[in-house]
Amino acid sequence: SDLKERQARVWETIRAMDEPPLALVTNSMLRLADLIGKAEPILEASLLAANQLAASQLAAAGLAEPSEQPIPTALQPEQAANNGHAQNS
Repeated sequence: SDLKERQARVWETIRAMDEPPLALVTNSMLRLADLIGKAEPILEASLLAANQLAASQLAAAGLAEPSEQPIPTALQPEQAANNGHAQNS
């Protein structure tokens, strides 16, 4: 997931430092890993439910058939940075 990828980058940065990390940093990163693990199923279920709701609303409005609606499983990093919207380039 995107959260785990970001956390991995932070770990890489911490390991690249000249001095060993403080216990507070290590403990915070371990707690973050635990929180991410608990949050991911909830976030995925919420995203799926929101996409299903949007698809059914479009279908009810006659704008599209439910089977035509793509249901992404996760936000891409650029979407997460833009409140769920892809950035127009």
